[in-house]
Amino acid sequence: MVENVHSRGLAHCDLKRAPNILLGRDERPYIVDWSASISEREFRFFPFNRIYRRFLQDDLNAITKMRLRHCPESVGPDEAMRYHHRSRTEEMIRSLRNKLRNLLQRIA
Repeated sequence: MVENVHSRGLAHCDLKRAPNILLGRDERPYIVDWSASISEREFRFFPFNRIYRRFLQDDLNAITKMRLRHCPESVGPDEAMRYHHRSRTEEMIRSLRNKLRNLLQRIA
């Protein structure tokens, strides 16, 4: 489902909050609260396109985190390694991303 959203040029940016994924009466998951989402078009120029790609990875990491918590057998070793690895550059990008997210949430 998240990859489908990403293929349409959107990043949710707040999937790490469990309340943003609801289980419907039909037993299917639904993503809600799109207030922090961003579109690829908004971030198409350098260096913002790198930040956008980081938001995409954060969405995927949020899903990996939930899977590790609730069904760890579904997470392969490569995926687990990507989730746990934090380079210095990534730490810097995460800090910038958090500041940008806070700014966007204040604006929204």
